[in-house]
Amino acid sequence: MAQSLISFAKFRKHFAVWRVANLSQKPVLSEKAWTFPGIQGDHGKEEPDSREGAMKISAILAAKGNVVITVSPDDNIATVLSLLSENHIGAVVVSPDGKSVAGIISERNIIAAMAADPDAGRTGGVRPKSVSSLMTYGVAITNTDASVDEVMEVMTTRRTRHLPVVDDGILVGIVSIGDIVKAKLDLLEEERSALMDYVTRGG
Repeated sequence: MAQSLISFAKFRKHFAVWRVANLSQKPVLSEKAWTFPGIQGDHGKEEPDSREGAMKISAILAAKGNVVITVSPDDNIATVLSLLSENHIGAVVVSPDGKSVAGIISERNIIAAMAADPDAGRTGGVRPKSVSSLMTYGVAITNTDASVDEVMEVMTTRRTRHLPVVDDGILVGIVSIGDIVKAKLDLLEEERSALMDYVTRGG
């Protein structure tokens, strides 16, 4: 029993060191955009993730699929409302060709437009406007090689709930804060199971 407790103590010590070493990366603020390892801003250069064993965005897309709902900058807001309702989503990527990313339009953009419209309360909606007039420009993007921790950090820093996933200039998916939270919970469950297995077998 004493030997098992000593082994468990050693495991906890090594595990704590590993966690500090793997979670100590900090974002870097460049002159033009926030840049993170494996993540790109408007003008930021991509930096590869050096951590081994980190869950990648590619794993999330493999599980949820890489279908991305897009709209054109010239589409009407009514089109966006229909897509949000039909697909039970909170945002759509704005793309002129379905491959490049021009921006994002979300529920927040539409609510802000309604709040700014003095007649919104009477009409019950927004005036006919183009997507380009309400969308968010210069959104941060990520790629399939970025880690879950990196994406979570940029979402927190940029206060955004959705990140388009772009590889080699082509839109290949989108991840939401819900996807990231689920992935983190899955990782925590794996760590818990591994720790319990280690303790059960006595180190």
